[in-house]
Amino acid sequence: MLLLPVPRFRADCRGASDTALVDNQALELAPDARQIFELLDGQRRFPELIAELHELGSQVSVDDALTIIRQAAQLELLEPPDWEQLPLLVLDNARFSCRSAGDCCRVHEIGPLAADDLKRLAAHGLSSSLVQVESEEGTQHFMKKHGDACVFFDTQTSQCRLHEQHGAEAKPRLCQVFPARITFLPGALRVSLGPGCSCRYLSRLDGQPLEEQTAGLLELFRPELLHQSPFGVWTLYLPAEAEVPLTAEMRLTFERFRELEGALLAEVSDRKWSIEQALEAGLQRAFALTQETPPELGRVERAAGLTVLLHFCQLVLDRAAVDAGSALHKAVVRLKDHVLKDPAESLPEDLGMATEPVQDLARDFLRNELWTLHPLSLGRPYLAGLVLLAYSYVLSKWLALEFAIEAGAAIDEACFSRAFQQIANLLENLQLDDSAGLLPFAAAPDLAPGGLAQYCAL
Repeated sequence: MLLLPVPRFRADCRGASDTALVDNQALELAPDARQIFELLDGQRRFPELIAELHELGSQVSVDDALTIIRQAAQLELLEPPDWEQLPLLVLDNARFSCRSAGDCCRVHEIGPLAADDLKRLAAHGLSSSLVQVESEEGTQHFMKKHGDACVFFDTQTSQCRLHEQHGAEAKPRLCQVFPARITFLPGALRVSLGPGCSCRYLSRLDGQPLEEQTAGLLELFRPELLHQSPFGVWTLYLPAEAEVPLTAEMRLTFERFRELEGALLAEVSDRKWSIEQALEAGLQRAFALTQETPPELGRVERAAGLTVLLHFCQLVLDRAAVDAGSALHKAVVRLKDHVLKDPAESLPEDLGMATEPVQDLARDFLRNELWTLHPLSLGRPYLAGLVLLAYSYVLSKWLALEFAIEAGAAIDEACFSRAFQQIANLLENLQLDDSAGLLPFAAAPDLAPGGLAQYCAL
């Protein structure tokens, strides 16, 4: 939340002093909502908004303020950023084609739906396919499920019956854009692929170039953007004057950050490095700016490196709602047991990572997470997020091993595809698990002096 400006309240939705106009109908506002809407100017940062509200005598909490802004987004009372003229950037060599894996229809809740989604479904006589949910953010609509899948998902063909019968444009827009995501940067927009889609891994080598699929994407995203966290507006937005927090204490200009990011992407992409070597080099480069020593990934004899890795494992167990019998839980426990036996022992380097397809799969995973600025999501300092991403990669090897053990087969590319998909989703869960979004990677209390404590806490 450190970087995000609040959205702007739409001028044509302002009613009298204590009302807002929704579909030309006056909606009476509670006092806190009225004060918040008056301050939504597209310029203030969220902490500034909260401080001004308190100066005005409001006792609204951070969580309540976020809820009010999300409700305004769902009612389409907020303006999207000025993005129509910005260039749309795609990661080099990014590819995607739907392989009908069905993750989007089975794994994810389809909703909350935007107002125009509801109108299109009603026009086809399909309103009965919706389920209405009452929450703190008001009334929301989701697609009904049959078993664990969307009611329109054909389990025999792995196809969408809504798409087949009425065309792609009849589907909710979040279905039409999935798994694409947009990140707003100074002077440009980035398109990336979300983590919860196995098709992005299956089609990474022979799928359609992503740059050929961006036509009309922004228009499809318009209503989708109104349902993104943390404000219910967009995933990450860096204004032109943004300074990127490398640590809780150190900030970089965006241009300086771009230099660091470019070097990290180059190192991860360069095939002369193993993935471990690329991550070590990238951490060295980032930590050089702070004149501190980074944790080691290949060996864990340093106390700080061992402690942070163990803390990350405990973080996964405590804060990511990991089922006790799941492969992810077993992988975390196995990794913890390994490093606790002998801190001087090297982490196994093979675990199926030696083959070129798996190395390429890992590069795809890491490049996409860097490209989406995942380490910065919800205001985490970049260096703390980078350490979390690096250790997530370490955990992915152990998770792939668990999948191989479950299948009673050799560890292979399919095991890693599942592992990276779950690890990417894990990162999402770790970010959003804390209701205030402030402690996704809190520092372990026993870190050695001069270690990572000051970088891993906000």
